[in-house]
Amino acid sequence: MGALDRFVTDTLQKAGERMLRHQTWAIEDAYRERSGELLHSRSVTVTGSDFRFTHPIYERFLDLKTKRRKKGAADRRIHNRFVYGTWLGITERLMYGFTKEIEEKFKEMDEGG
Repeated sequence: MGALDRFVTDTLQKAGERMLRHQTWAIEDAYRERSGELLHSRSVTVTGSDFRFTHPIYERFLDLKTKRRKKGAADRRIHNRFVYGTWLGITERLMYGFTKEIEEKFKEMDEGG
């Protein structure tokens, strides 16, 4: 695996872990004890340059439902904010993050140094 491939995989893996961690906090805050399936049915799988986020479909509908919430209701943005935020972060990192220094770092890792 070349330096660029490792950079892409590493970037996707870190972004997925970060998204799950931050989304977990938001779900726990919004749904407290009723969040079992929402929390345990989510996963991020990275294979090469393939990024897959698996989640219960109703997670998306809970996010949409918040648009009509009552005044003073809990902030329950649990899907779009994390999916699109992660996508934007990945895009920026892949566009601008592969510098010569990063390339050298990954080449050293490939050589065992």
